[in-house]
Formats: sequence, structure tokens, C-alpha cells
Amino acid sequence: MTIGLVVLRRDGGQEELPLREGETLVFGRAGHEGTVVVSTSSRVSRSAFELRAETGGLVHVRCQQRQGTLEVKRADGRVAGSLEDGEEATFRPPVQLLLHTSTGAQATVVVNPDRQQHLPRSGGAAPGAAGASGAPAAADPASTVTTGWNVASIQSPPAGQDWQVAAALAAVLLRRGRMKDPSYTVPRGVLLRTCGQWLGAAKSEGWLASKFRQASEALAVPFGSNPSQQLGEYVLANHLLTEGGLRALDAELDRRRSGGPPARAVSAPLPRR
Repeated sequence: MTIGLVVLRRDGGQEELPLREGETLVFGRAGHEGTVVVSTSSRVSRSAFELRAETGGLVHVRCQQRQGTLEVKRADGRVAGSLEDGEEATFRPPVQLLLHTSTGAQATVVVNPDRQQHLPRSGGAAPGAAGASGAPAAADPASTVTTGWNVASIQSPPAGQDWQVAAALAAVLLRRGRMKDPSYTVPRGVLLRTCGQWLGAAKSEGWLASKFRQASEALAVPFGSNPSQQLGEYVLANHLLTEGGLRALDAELDRRRSGGPPARAVSAPLPRR
């Protein structure tokens, strides 16, 4: 997989770059060979930040800007993080990275999930301009935004992908619980029972622990003492499933718990004789 990058400089310059899986690019002020120059300002460090493409389409960001911050915004404009010197985090594109110093925003790097989905040339858009995310449209409300997941694959997971069931159900339970209680957290035991109900057979604690490990490896994100909660939060925060997809899974969970007919089991009418 190749992530697409669009560098928008303060002077109106623009550059498109590929970032291949496992590759790292350094962004900053001119001075080091191989650095992608984002500014000539002395306020910008020579190695202001690094981007590394991880397995599964994720991007790892490390800030090295000595004075200033690297702000990370999602496609909808929400702030996903604000990194200072030495801080790092992993995000799922599409995101925008805005390099700030005491004199304002110096540059924006738009990170797209696919290099084919690049930013249209607009004649010098200002750093952080709205609409510069390059986010793909989601025509099907039951599809996912960036990961290739869909409701059908969670209903009937392919071999080796049932960790997505645990991840999706953690998100469904968290979303459902927070409608009543904003501080709700997903109990591990509840997620375990729910996975069994979804898959049609009770699952062991060891099975669920293995799903957490697989999710951590696939997403390149460590989960701590409450992985059922953290995994659900990750799915929701990174929009791995659309709102329409979450609603469909929520309804399907109720159906499977009650033993009702499949949600999409619609019989064709018999021909008239």
C-alpha cells in the first residue's frame, strides 16, 4: 500500500509525494540531504517531523519541532492530536498535519489513504484550508471509510479476520452504552459474551485475548489494561465504520441475540401462474 502525501507550503507551493509501506520521510527546513523542505523559516527545525507508513494503511507521526507543535486534524476538521518535540502517535488517514511555530502555521501535509486520491490543484491553498483532506466518499452507508471493512465481512468474517468482529462489536457496545451514559466503558466479559452471540458459539477468554493481540498487530496500536474499551474507542475515533454501518451492526446484534431471521433475508415473490 502507498499513502499519498500533499505538501502545502505557506508560500503557496505544493508538492505531491508517495509514502510506501515501511518507508520514512523527514520534513523540515532545508539543511539535511533527503529532507522534504516545508519551509525556509528559521523558526522551523531542520527535521521538524517524520512520517512512516505502517502495515494496514496507518501512518506513524513523530514530532521533532523544537519550538512549536504539530497539529493533527481529521477529515471532518476535528483535532486528533497536538504533538510537541519528542512525541509520537499513529493515525489512520485521511488526516492533515499542520506545523505551527510562534509565527503561525508554516505548512500543511495532507495524508491520504491512497496516493490515487490526491488533492486537486487549487492554485496555492493556504495551510489548513477546508476541503483539503482528500477523503474518499462513502456512497454505501454500510461500508467503511478507509479500511476496506464492511458489514458483510463482519457478519461472516473471512478466515483470520474475526478480530474485526471483536473490534466492531466493541464499538457497537460502546456507542450503545454512551447513548445512555457518556462515561460508559465496555466490560471485557460483556464483549466476550457478545462475540459468542454474534458467532453462534460461546468463546473463551483465551479466544478474546488472541483477538486483542491480532487487532493490536493489524492496527499497529498497543492496547493496555482495558483492551475491550480501548479497541472500541479506536474504531469510533478513527471512523473505521461509518454511522450507517454501526447502526446496521447494532440492529444485527439484536437480531442474533433474539434468534430472529437474517436482516437481509428477503425472498423473491413466486411467479404467478
